[in-house]
Amino acid sequence: MAKISEIMQNFIMSNPKRAIWFMTTMKPGFWEKKGQKMALEVFHQAAKKVPAYQNFLKKQGIDPSTIKTLEDFQIKIPAMTKKNYLNQYPLSELCQGEIKKESFGICFTSGTTSDPVAMAIYKKSFPPALRGFVNYLYYLWDIYSPSKSILFINGLALGPWLAGFFVTLGVAKEVEKHNFTLVTPGSDPKMMVEILERIGKSYEEIIIICYSSVLKAFFEEGEKKKINWEEFNIKILTGGEPFLKNLREDILNKIDPQKKELWRVVEIFATSDASILGYETPLTILIKELLNKNKQLSSKIINIEEIETLFQYNPLSVFLEERKEKILVTKSGIIPLIRYEIGDFGEILSFTKINDIFQQEGYNIEEMLQKPGWQKGYFKWPFFTFLGRGDDMLKIYSGAKVYPQNLSNLFGKPETKEVRGFKLTTEADENLNIRLIVYLELRPDLKPLPEELIQLEEKYQKLVHEELFKTNIDYKDAYHLNPEVTLPIIKIFHHGQGPFREDQSKPKPKMVI
Repeated sequence: MAKISEIMQNFIMSNPKRAIWFMTTMKPGFWEKKGQKMALEVFHQAAKKVPAYQNFLKKQGIDPSTIKTLEDFQIKIPAMTKKNYLNQYPLSELCQGEIKKESFGICFTSGTTSDPVAMAIYKKSFPPALRGFVNYLYYLWDIYSPSKSILFINGLALGPWLAGFFVTLGVAKEVEKHNFTLVTPGSDPKMMVEILERIGKSYEEIIIICYSSVLKAFFEEGEKKKINWEEFNIKILTGGEPFLKNLREDILNKIDPQKKELWRVVEIFATSDASILGYETPLTILIKELLNKNKQLSSKIINIEEIETLFQYNPLSVFLEERKEKILVTKSGIIPLIRYEIGDFGEILSFTKINDIFQQEGYNIEEMLQKPGWQKGYFKWPFFTFLGRGDDMLKIYSGAKVYPQNLSNLFGKPETKEVRGFKLTTEADENLNIRLIVYLELRPDLKPLPEELIQLEEKYQKLVHEELFKTNIDYKDAYHLNPEVTLPIIKIFHHGQGPFREDQSKPKPKMVI
């Protein structure tokens, strides 16, 4: 039966129109059952075929034959991490099957949070993953229209890193069948602008795929050259870093000031060890906007002040759980991941729960989508929101937890125009109080005098404090207890200097050091 199910799934996903029809037609209960079944199948497959996982279970005293239900799975099976699993075994033992025969390629994690880890790409799962990715682009932007010529600009880091590798291969496979052109400048904003200037007007549509920090720099470079963004039909896919709400609004104002189609700029949630996990959709964008405006409605669904990100995930490809506010991933692959802790805090929300509450409060999802002009249906997949990286969390006075996401939106506002990037750390002062330190990187064209630096530090201490006070309840409570110790310390560096020097050699910058 599993083989028949796999054949049917491959048949459905091989045709974009058929895939979208299927994904927008099936009900929430179907996706929930499929996700749970898939998780158990991945577990038992790994227990039979993966030497490292067999040893991992043996050390825990677990007999795989006793795991028969989802409840068994969630109660008895320990979470795996990079530290207790991926870094404990050689690559050959982590894989199901022989690497040379079963792997399509080998990429490395970014090394943003630890040493890079080699990740083999499974021949069987890579084609369906690529199809899922391009079907998502078709769903959003109708990329297979024969009347369109599309220029893809891959602004992701190139080399051994998974994201750039995945996107390049995914688009390249489609180039021979469709009216696509692919260019791969990598994470080089100046080159991306130059490509846009030189050949952009020759295409009906331009799709830019890059990290949000590169995206911000790309538009800054374009502004210097006085690019008229409306001359190009630009669509943007970003991910891998926090995507500033203000940056999204600013970009939309530049590329689409009249229509304001929110789905022209979208975000995916992916990690280098687990690949794509979640997609931003027109539905998630509208729900996020509504909940952030209607706090009373939001409080009935999720217990956070401001929803920064909201994604949907496909239970046919990944099973997600939430444990102690951390996201656990179960996913097939040449290196199967079973209850793998990706290090991110988040909350999982069922489609049924959100839909039921919306209906009780007088909101209709179909009408919500039709109002801004979306006519392609919607996925009844579960949702999750990203609350921050576990290893990107800092504790300051009174145990207050601070995340980079608390400040992401601040540095997309006009009043912070001097700043290119930021990082967080902590230091003990002379009284051994743990102080929050905020490092700021100036734009490349700014060279302030010493007295001007002091003024900037004072300005940004006030802005950072106000933003944390507004976005972080822990910080607010700590500040009431001890304002002097809780107030952040600002340290400003010229572009590419101090803690920002290492960013030049990394595919993604570290936000916490």
